[in-house]
Amino acid sequence: MSDTTTISDDKVAEALAYAKTVPTRYKQHKTRYQRKFRVVDWHQPRSRARRNLAKCAIYG
Repeated sequence: MSDTTTISDDKVAEALAYAKTVPTRYKQHKTRYQRKFRVVDWHQPRSRARRNLAKCAIYG
């Protein structure tokens, strides 16, 4: 074997480190199809009638 074809442990470690940075199909799918986060999501959506009933303590 000549020096150009020998692979050292450093090169293998470098290749493994690079392979870990490449996202898998599962990670790509998660980041591509994630839901939008909005400030409105923190609040509970209620109609005006339900808000009025909750204010009057008739309906929780």
